[in-house]
Amino acid sequence: MHKVILRRAFNLGNFETLHIEATGEDNDLNQARLKAAKAVLELAQQEFVRIFNIRVQNINNNPWDQVALELNGINAELGRRP
Repeated sequence: MHKVILRRAFNLGNFETLHIEATGEDNDLNQARLKAAKAVLELAQQEFVRIFNIRVQNINNNPWDQVALELNGINAELGRRP
């Protein structure tokens, strides 16, 4: 059994970088690598959607508003109120 840990960093602009790590396991080393890469890209895609949707709402381009809007969105997804 092979275990591959893949880490990537994505530059989002606005001095932001998204760092993601995922693990892929399989009997075949190449398949383990591909599973880890797929997990990283799926997580990045989910985070990009969330972050960029919030940026559209942040009409004043205020970093404080960005953080507050993101936190409110995450709390809503977790099913609780701030």
